[in-house]
Amino acid sequence: MIRSRRPLRFSCLSVMPSTAKLIWRMIVLSTLLFLSFDLCSAQPLPSTLTTSHSETSTTLTSSPKVHTTPMLILGPDHLPVTEIVRSQEKENFYACDGVVSGWFLNIVSEEMNYFAALSKLVNIDKSACIVSIENEKSLTPGLITIRLYQNMQQLSDCVERHKCKIEHNVTLQIKHNQIYRSYFLTDMNNERFVQHCVSDQGQWFKNTNCYKVE
Repeated sequence: MIRSRRPLRFSCLSVMPSTAKLIWRMIVLSTLLFLSFDLCSAQPLPSTLTTSHSETSTTLTSSPKVHTTPMLILGPDHLPVTEIVRSQEKENFYACDGVVSGWFLNIVSEEMNYFAALSKLVNIDKSACIVSIENEKSLTPGLITIRLYQNMQQLSDCVERHKCKIEHNVTLQIKHNQIYRSYFLTDMNNERFVQHCVSDQGQWFKNTNCYKVE
């Protein structure tokens, strides 16, 4: 959806004949509708994730639909059975190992690096990974985010000291009875960030988060 900050005004309409006014309005309306559709529509995420910016090609070899094991390992209370490694006022942190299934971590890591390459951001592997789950003090209790960093020092600086230079994360959101993946990649050194949304069916909503996807 495109929202204008102020009403559109075309002063030249006041001097046009009525027929010309009607034609001009139809052209403007058609253009706005086309732009709105182009920005809000989704497209399939490529099964082979490659960009001209990446040194090597990244191939997405699987999707959440083809696995019988869960993407996250949670107990009956929808929380990890592993210990909390860090606790803050509104969220708790867990090591990815023992919480995020390996096949699902591969998928989100590949998608993150694909989006990073598109925007010429750094690639991040899966070696420095942590999961945050918001608690009852948060406005969105139970919200799960997988966070990746370049190394364990960056992870520690971000989680413990709130100094996040480079962080790639994906938040899992339930929409239309599906789990959407909302990506948010930051590079605070260069004051840049990008965001994308991917549905459970692999539909890719560019340059937006899943909160804004209808």
